[in-house]
Amino acid sequence: MTETTDAPGAPETPTGPTPEPPQGPPPGGEPPAPPPPPPPPTAVSPSGDYPVRVDAERQAEYNRFLPLVKWLLAIPHYVVLFFLYLAVIVVVIGAWFAILFTGRYPRGIFDFVEGVIRWHNRVVGYAFILVTDRYPPFSLSQREVPPPTREGPLEPQA
Repeated sequence: MTETTDAPGAPETPTGPTPEPPQGPPPGGEPPAPPPPPPPPTAVSPSGDYPVRVDAERQAEYNRFLPLVKWLLAIPHYVVLFFLYLAVIVVVIGAWFAILFTGRYPRGIFDFVEGVIRWHNRVVGYAFILVTDRYPPFSLSQREVPPPTREGPLEPQA
């Protein structure tokens, strides 16, 4: 039995001098092909090409006692969200069949699921992440969530 220092399956290292790369044009006389172009950027440019913009304002002052009881104040939301989650499960299964047969996600189902997710995020932001002292509304709509902007409607940045 002979022992080797190389790991099994390792490629053999060539012995002898390393070959030099060829100098000058290739034998056909044509110059080498230019390198391929770089891949397109994957990050979003700051010019606003991405369709989502998030604006947030910090409250001037937070209530120091409220974080101790916010989770308790959100219990009515937990109860309602529990039943909404059950409805979302049923509706999403129905949406799966609708997408399967029609190829489209029904707009009403989409709005309902989106509203439940929005409501859930407002409750989590209020009770657990503590980003606001404003009690979340019992609503699936977006109307009460964003504060009115001082600049007016949002325009794409140039």
